[in-house]
Amino acid sequence: MENDPEWINHKYFRTYKIADTLTRFARGSSTAIDMEDFHVNEGILQMIPPWQKDTLVHKLAKVVADEIFLSDTDGPYVTIYDPENGFQPKRYLPIDLALQGYGIEHTPFEVPPPDGKVVRVARNMTTWQESAKVANACYDYFVEDLRDSYAYEDLLSRMADEVFHVIFRDRVTMRGLNSYFSMHIEEISRNLEMQEVEIKEIFTKRGSLKRKSIPRWVKRAVYFREYGRCAFCGLDVSGLLDALPNEQFDHIVPLANYGLNDLSNIQLLCKPCNQNKSDSHSDTSDRYRRWYRSP
Repeated sequence: MENDPEWINHKYFRTYKIADTLTRFARGSSTAIDMEDFHVNEGILQMIPPWQKDTLVHKLAKVVADEIFLSDTDGPYVTIYDPENGFQPKRYLPIDLALQGYGIEHTPFEVPPPDGKVVRVARNMTTWQESAKVANACYDYFVEDLRDSYAYEDLLSRMADEVFHVIFRDRVTMRGLNSYFSMHIEEISRNLEMQEVEIKEIFTKRGSLKRKSIPRWVKRAVYFREYGRCAFCGLDVSGLLDALPNEQFDHIVPLANYGLNDLSNIQLLCKPCNQNKSDSHSDTSDRYRRWYRSP
């Protein structure tokens, strides 16, 4: 069943391409994602409210997907031969095929007929280069007709769910993404007098985000990701789950270090490992349990 809150139907439309982009960005590739519009449009402030189910990973996945769809307006376009019209070719943007693939009701845009020229790209190689006329028509359709539609937002949300499902297990990527935004949270905290009252109330006097009780759904997601074991040492803490205080669901990037109250920023630790981890040090483990024992 589509949109079931307990299950996800993977369509895998560019899921791994987006996941790879987020992973490279988390590991320091500043060019992996164009964050300019995100910052200009107060995207950082969207991250601050605690424990959103539309997590940091979801929001970034939507940014990447939108970048890709925008670049698609320059081509190449997808050609489909219509058997009901004498197999005459029709061209479409990948976004319209994605909407169709996810079963989202939408009238597709037919890309104008080819208009351009053959250009030489190497001594013995040529390629077809579309004119700006076609690209402009596709751009106008995407920006003016589609980008603000419910259908487009629905598609981005479903794609983001898939990306989150694929990379949430990767704690190192979670740390990288949260570390990037912690720098901007610190910057915002230095200029709190310029923010709205509701934003100011989320911060402590020293400028970090206030600690908020971790919801059950966050604990449950992290607990099952870690198989009920400490992310650092692998100790089985499953029998102690109900007795664990919130602190043992640890912020990967600590609040003291301007970390977020976000599912992507939480890991499960045993008491000794949690006590040994500094309150001001971002740390996690790249150690993961196998699906089955190796030979």
